[in-house]
Amino acid sequence: MSEPTTRELYEIINEMRVDIGVMNTKMDFVMDSKKTAERAEQKADKALLLAEDNADSSDAIKKTAMWAIGLTITALISLAAIIVSVAF
Repeated sequence: MSEPTTRELYEIINEMRVDIGVMNTKMDFVMDSKKTAERAEQKADKALLLAEDNADSSDAIKKTAMWAIGLTITALISLAAIIVSVAF
């Protein structure tokens, strides 16, 4: 096997430059994807916190509604008893 000529070495070096350029482009894409994934994770964490806060608020609203319904029923029963006692 003979030594490669200068021309052949030049072509190999040019091919290597192209391959390195392609690898750099792919690495840029990977880094951009990583940044996007990190932002998505931050948004997901915020959404989870908001969902948990909303669940707590929803439970508080349900408890308040149950108290309101209970008091309303009690008031209506008391009012009905007063009306019945006055009417009869």
